[in-house]
Amino acid sequence: MESIKKGDIIELEISDLNNLGCGVGHAPDGRAVFVKGAVTGDRILGEIIKINKTFLAARLHTLLSASPYRVNEDPCSAPLSCGGCVYRHITYEHELKLKRDYVKNAFRKAGLPEVEVLPTRHAGRITGYRNKGQYPVTKVKNSIRTGFYASKTHSIIPSCGCAIQNAAFAPITKFVCAFGDRVGWSVYNEETGAGLLRHIYLRIGEKTG
Repeated sequence: MESIKKGDIIELEISDLNNLGCGVGHAPDGRAVFVKGAVTGDRILGEIIKINKTFLAARLHTLLSASPYRVNEDPCSAPLSCGGCVYRHITYEHELKLKRDYVKNAFRKAGLPEVEVLPTRHAGRITGYRNKGQYPVTKVKNSIRTGFYASKTHSIIPSCGCAIQNAAFAPITKFVCAFGDRVGWSVYNEETGAGLLRHIYLRIGEKTG
């Protein structure tokens, strides 16, 4: 069997989904392959981007056949590189089941398999339910912009849209950025520690507005 190299494209059956939102398949040599954006039940072509002795990581190159748990339409306007929501590509019903299974497995690993884990509860809506938003700030072509951190980094992906934030937040962040541009606010730089505006932090009273 030929060894697997970076850049190789291999066919994968996705058999599981981990708590970071990565689909899990297995390479011909038996190693687990983690694929961001893949869903349990997908059949894909994955491009190898990381090689470890015990596992591989791949980029979703081609979706050959889609899982029944995959959503047909992404409800969020934020770029996919945003590190906020790891389950945005699966159905909400499947997400609830996954979270219950994670808790059941945690009890099982702790030697408590007899503990009853009830079905996951939810608030009855899947968009616009957060009453708090904290937006890191960056400069894009000399203009102040808000965004979200890319996964596992402090690199800001410019965007003010977020499906789970209250709809009132996006126009407020745009207004604050435009005001900051007009009056010449400086933006915080993590490397130097200089700059005034680092985050825009918002809360809303659900009952009062």
